[in-house]
Amino acid sequence: GMYIEQGDGVEIIHLHFPGLERDDLSLRSEDGVLFVGVNGREHAIPTTSPAKASQVKAKLENDILHLDVPL
Repeated sequence: GMYIEQGDGVEIIHLHFPGLERDDLSLRSEDGVLFVGVNGREHAIPTTSPAKASQVKAKLENDILHLDVPL
């Protein structure tokens, strides 16, 4: 599942990936679209404003991937 909240100048996207290991994870952006790769399968993540992977903070806790995307 996915849950999105708006913070102060940031959009926080929470993604549930059961059993996910940090090593199985990749993050990239292309033309403002953010892609999360899990075990080689990529998922396009909807963001309010164009995203750059280099500016996204990713944190993995208890099978939940938290992405902080600057607005």
